[in-house]
Amino acid sequence: MDNISINSLTEFNVAMSEMQRTVPVISSQQKFNAILVAALCVITAGSYVTLSGLLTSQLIEELGWSSLNTTFGITVNMILYGATAPFAIHLMEKYGIKKIVILSLVTLCAGALVCTINSKIIFNLAWGILVGLGCGALTMSFGALFARSWFEKTGLPTGILTASSVTGQFVLLPMWAKLANEFGWRAPLIGCIVLTPAYS
Repeated sequence: MDNISINSLTEFNVAMSEMQRTVPVISSQQKFNAILVAALCVITAGSYVTLSGLLTSQLIEELGWSSLNTTFGITVNMILYGATAPFAIHLMEKYGIKKIVILSLVTLCAGALVCTINSKIIFNLAWGILVGLGCGALTMSFGALFARSWFEKTGLPTGILTASSVTGQFVLLPMWAKLANEFGWRAPLIGCIVLTPAYS
């Protein structure tokens, strides 16, 4: 009985040693680069979130649209913003964070580009579906998953990503408003597209 226990313990120690050798060690530089990229993603998504009101006012002023003309798109956007997160997290866990994040950023970029077309139907569909899905995939649920995947202690990275979300949603809004006033309603959309990181 003792020999069996000793053999089992030895096999367990060998298996654990092999696992430790196969698990890659993440350096501090890699963690810094990863959280920088994640913060840029959250800022990018956040820059779209509060843009609805600004776009609506600009479309009313420049094109003569009414608030009802954008209600459908904004409503769908808000619904998908809240509903997409759990499905996006599931896909990130299944296929990898990087692939789904890149897909989300590309979706945001495509949605903003399509929105620049002067069409009520196209604007509502693009803003509601494409931008809604892209923003919904990069909420703080993504931030929590990222922090848990890359860091043993998640407090600091979660705080950084929360601050990044606020930066994207509110700090950038005055800049988008200034661009809209000077260059028209398409300017903040183009600004968001430019903000989308090159790795998307």
